[in-house]
Amino acid sequence: MYATILAVLLEPHSTTHATAQFRFWAKRMFRLVTTPHANLVAHENRPVAVKDQIYHSSFSSLPPLLPSQRAAPLAFLRAHS
Repeated sequence: MYATILAVLLEPHSTTHATAQFRFWAKRMFRLVTTPHANLVAHENRPVAVKDQIYHSSFSSLPPLLPSQRAAPLAFLRAHS
């Protein structure tokens, strides 16, 4: 679905992607954010992550932890979200 939303936002006047209702919904709910490296889909000024990217997005910014600090990532994410 992410790829279809991205295709709708990249080609807003094309009618070849999905249904008219889906295109309307995608244009209303999301916007295209262009960076030097990639085109991203954003919702309410936050980048959208697909299910496969959630773990990497959440935990890649965390510092390395000792085994006794298992609760630290959850506390860190709650404090910074």
